[in-house]
Amino acid sequence: MALSVAVGLGAPAMWLLRNRTSRAATVWSQSELARVASTPLFARAGGSGERLVILLHGLVSTGDVFGRAFDDLCVDNNVVVPDLLGFGRSIDENRESFSLEDHLDALDELISQLGLLDKRWVIAAHSMGSSLAVALANRHPQRVERVVCWGAPIYSSPDDARAEIS
Repeated sequence: MALSVAVGLGAPAMWLLRNRTSRAATVWSQSELARVASTPLFARAGGSGERLVILLHGLVSTGDVFGRAFDDLCVDNNVVVPDLLGFGRSIDENRESFSLEDHLDALDELISQLGLLDKRWVIAAHSMGSSLAVALANRHPQRVERVVCWGAPIYSSPDDARAEIS
């Protein structure tokens, strides 16, 4: 019994050690962008320029995934990194709806409160954030210059999505 417990605990301990010493974990550092409290989203923002870069995180993540390396985008751009509804510092335990429209409305409100509606937008997104990025671009085609997605759960048709997910 003791041996199986030791072996069972060994694998997570090895994973933790490997993760903590990996290059990705050792080079990442916290962003230095200013924190802005907005309703209903918390965000970090900074920079200046003609373009707005919006960085959207994926599922089970926060805007913190975009660490200090992404701060370099502020040299020539305005940058906004929100914690999406229900994640990180944007958790509201009283909120009952997390629909696509709720997310898009919250992003619009944030960008408006920051006074950045007049900029040309580039939206960069990971995973679930990609779905929001495409929907936000569809909502504001006159503002969005480019959408960049990685790890996107986007399929060519609903049937392809169902086949992949099943």
